Amino acid sequence: MTLLSLLYMSRTISSSPLPFAALILIASSFSAIVPVPPLARIGRQYSSEFRPAELPSATQNLIKSNVSLVKVFVTVLDKKHEVLADLEENDFKIFENSREQKIAVFSKRAKNPITAALLVDTSLSERYLFGVVQEAASGFVHKVLNDGDEAMAMSFDSKANVFADFTENFTGLDRLIHQTAVKPPVGRAGTVFYDAVYLACRQLIDEAGKKLLVVFTDAYDTGSRMNLRDDVAEAQRTNATIYIFLIADPRFSSGYGFGSRGEVVAKIMTSETGGRTIEIRKRANLAEGLDELSEEIRSQYVVGYYPTNAKPDGRFRKIRIKTDVQGTTVLARRGYYAPAD
Repeated sequence: MTLLSLLYMSRTISSSPLPFAALILIASSFSAIVPVPPLARIGRQYSSEFRPAELPSATQNLIKSNVSLVKVFVTVLDKKHEVLADLEENDFKIFENSREQKIAVFSKRAKNPITAALLVDTSLSERYLFGVVQEAASGFVHKVLNDGDEAMAMSFDSKANVFADFTENFTGLDRLIHQTAVKPPVGRAGTVFYDAVYLACRQLIDEAGKKLLVVFTDAYDTGSRMNLRDDVAEAQRTNATIYIFLIADPRFSSGYGFGSRGEVVAKIMTSETGGRTIEIRKRANLAEGLDELSEEIRSQYVVGYYPTNAKPDGRFRKIRIKTDVQGTTVLARRGYYAPAD
């Protein structure tokens, strides 16, 4: 049995995930991941045709702060993949680069307002399922977001376009979502999925609240300058959690479907940032997926600590959170970038 077959049998990333390095190797076996410099912060629209000489260095993207408190949003699932919301502080242990840290901040059902970036896939590979894509995005707005939350929205095909800036007017946002449409590619450009995720992280970087990046897509990329590593790193810098509603059309080749590169990529992105992939195989499980996501997000814990390593070296540091409860799965981001002098 192949590794991809195993991934296909996994319902969501709430099952024991493969190590990030192994998954990167799987994804790269389909398409080479070539490092490129980060994109500049954009205005309202981005085209995949840009000049690398115009781009800033990655270190310009790091948030500099004198406050060293690291806060992590944590979801805990039991053996049935149901949310556990009644754990106490002493049920958790947190490690940074394998060194245990002292918990300084802890709370249940974190009431932090949500700041969300929604990404709607308008590429041709979604043309027969685009109604489901719109329904999923609309459902997230109405079922997950509450008063005090805010959201912006982007569409992506051969370009990434911001069609709704940050707003608390969810009725207006829903109307704009339903005005989106599938667009044919421009010239030889493909689908800029990776670029769209990266740019959405840049939109979130200076925002407050619990940052979510929610993508409605088959996770298939054919034209981006950014790559999977860039997206994961930028989400970790931004402290954004990525959730992906995987909506793949089986009428296309296996390259677009479940158990394919798209699914592997989606599960890497979500597992590394503390979110998960929700596979929408038919309309019937869309409502269930939205309800599950809403319950997870509203039942998260906040675990915070002051790192014993106080060096402002700008390096990536791994985070691991464990519980003393047997049979649980912990969803949390797997690292952060330290501030840099």
